[in-house]
Amino acid sequence: MEAKNLRIGNWLNGSYNGFSKDVQIYDFDRKEIQHSDDKQMSIPISNFKPIKLFDKWFADFNFEKGSNFWINGNLKITILSNGQYIYAIDNWKWVVVEHVHHLQNLFFALTLNELEMKDECSTCG
Repeated sequence: MEAKNLRIGNWLNGSYNGFSKDVQIYDFDRKEIQHSDDKQMSIPISNFKPIKLFDKWFADFNFEKGSNFWINGNLKITILSNGQYIYAIDNWKWVVVEHVHHLQNLFFALTLNELEMKDECSTCG
């Protein structure tokens, strides 16, 4: 995972002080991340890894479930028969959406809005 693919507000899994926990980026540079649990502590970026995307994240980000897709406004993510999530640009081009930060970044790129989480979510922290 490279810092250039991250944005403030992205969710990642951080390992520090003997614990592994999903946290939201508060601030970062190319080497360290400050996260939502302790905004004063900077942790090396190497201690973080992407969070695998699964259905609960879509629900927590206010997507509505269809028969083989998730949708939020104009952003429709198709679920393939192998369980993979994709965003179809057209019939011949698509983007695989594998991690939570990919979904967050795609949503922002297409809407210029942050992907907001429900107040009560099953995946938070």
